[in-house]
This record gives sequence, structure tokens and C-alpha cells, in this order.
Amino acid sequence: MAVRLASEGDRFRETVAFHAQQAVEKYLKAVLVYYQVEFRKTHDIEQLLYMVREVAPSLAEELMEARWLTPFGVDIRYPRQFPQVLPGDVARAVRLAQTARQAVMSLLGPILPADTPSDSAGLGEV
Repeated sequence: MAVRLASEGDRFRETVAFHAQQAVEKYLKAVLVYYQVEFRKTHDIEQLLYMVREVAPSLAEELMEARWLTPFGVDIRYPRQFPQVLPGDVARAVRLAQTARQAVMSLLGPILPADTPSDSAGLGEV
């Protein structure tokens, strides 16, 4: 969804940022589940990266910039608390989600079933 809406230009900036945050959050949680790391309910990417660092330090380091997406996962849902998504932020949000996907799939790809779609998250090229 993030990639599709990003192709519409800046019209859906906040929605693109939201979907990018959600993608990164879910990829990080997949890593934690794989390594059997328990975590509390959170949408804070920095907290998730801190936990990932314990089991996959290079992955956490590679995805550190994705902390920028955190406000777009929760704050955007509440009136008058929209984090500002500036022109140009759409490309950054999509890039961060794509980077997370590639990094996590490199780590977990060998353990996924053979029939797993290669782009099930829809984070192809923009």
C-alpha cells in the first residue's frame, strides 16, 4: 500500500508513512518471534530495535534510521496530533520499509516455506 500510494505523489504522505511504519514494525516483530524473544505490545521501533540488537546486532544497526517512522504508527491516528510528513519524506519512508524487508528476508528467508511469495508485503520498487 505504501508503494502504491507513494506513486500518487505527495497527496497521501501521512498514509504512506503510516504503512511504512507498520511494515517495519511487523518485520522487527517477526525477527523477535523467530528468536523467541518475548516483547510487550509496542509500536515503538526504537524499543523493538533495542530488543533485536540482542539477537541480531548487525540487523538492528542496519535499520537504526527506521526509528524516524515511530510517530507515524500511533500519533497519526489521533486528531490534532499528526506528525508532520514533509514533501520528500514519502520516499524516505518507503526506502526504510524496503530496507527493513530486504534485511529481514535475508535473515529469515532461508527458514520460510518455499511457496512464500517473494513480495508478499507489496514493497517492490517505487
